[in-house]
Amino acid sequence: MNADGSEQKQLTTSPGANFEPTVSDDGRTVVYVSKAADAAQNLWRMNLANGDRAQLTNGGYDLRPDISPDGRWVVYMSVIKDSPSLWKTPIDGGGAAIQLSDKIAAVPRVSPDGRFIACFYRAQVEAYSKLAVLPFDGGEPVKVFDRPTTTFVEAGIRWTPDGRALSFIDNRDGVSNVWLQPLDGSPPKQLTNFTSETIFRFAWSPDGKMIVAERGTETGDIVLINK
Repeated sequence: MNADGSEQKQLTTSPGANFEPTVSDDGRTVVYVSKAADAAQNLWRMNLANGDRAQLTNGGYDLRPDISPDGRWVVYMSVIKDSPSLWKTPIDGGGAAIQLSDKIAAVPRVSPDGRFIACFYRAQVEAYSKLAVLPFDGGEPVKVFDRPTTTFVEAGIRWTPDGRALSFIDNRDGVSNVWLQPLDGSPPKQLTNFTSETIFRFAWSPDGKMIVAERGTETGDIVLINK
């Protein structure tokens, strides 16, 4: 759809669930997660001009794709035996996937200059995850930051467009707000001042002047079933 919500167009019609889309910087390609009826969950690429599709991974449980700024790579997390790790694969499907870290890491996001990857990171299984920045080619983190225990990990991490800070969602007292962690190591700071609802996903505009957020509430019901 357009930025004002007009001209909405459905992109996928294949069976199963298709979600977590990410679009290349040139606007020509979208990579998304497709979950088949057999519960396999892999990454697919689509040409936005003609709708041509191609499967990129066969890991069985791959998700959270992000396309590098040069449009050559897709960085993602793969869950093997309940343990998430970071990988990247060529967007043209012409090569094998490359593991970027042997530590527990999740929800990757490539920096605007394509040199680094931000993620939630744990060096040890029993440790509490932190915000971390890894080299794009993989390896040990170059920066690690503590994060609030109320961080909404599922909402992911976003680089600010200038590449100077990481943004994330903090849920405090049932209310979500966007926070910033500057890369210079200074304390995190609150960016938005919402007083209600949860932020499930968010993104920056390319010029850094706006944030688009998916906000709302979750409700549930208890259902009694007679057998």
